Amino acid sequence: MARMALVPVVIGLLYRRTPETDLAAALVFAAASITDYFDGYLARAQQSVSVYGKLMDPLADKILTAAAFISLAEFHAMPAWALILIISREFLITGLRSLALTKGIVLPAEKLGKHKTTWQM
Repeated sequence: MARMALVPVVIGLLYRRTPETDLAAALVFAAASITDYFDGYLARAQQSVSVYGKLMDPLADKILTAAAFISLAEFHAMPAWALILIISREFLITGLRSLALTKGIVLPAEKLGKHKTTWQM
């Protein structure tokens, strides 16, 4: 939940458009990204992996990275076609997870997906 709560902070700082607020946005984004690692580590270490966590963790990652990518595209720091590819892939995976859930199957994030998220962040 911390990742989702930090999204408006990152975006608010980015829209100030000063070197100081850009740096602050990058630091807050980095802090939010690091919570992804610690969240998973603590859940596994305490054996408290939950269905809620399996669903919300990837969603929080998607919200954080999508917000940052959309901002970068708006500021012309990345091409729109790249944003479209990234967001489309995220919708596709979320749709597949939702479909599996209707069948009673929870699809947790795989290692390859975790690597992808790390590189995006």
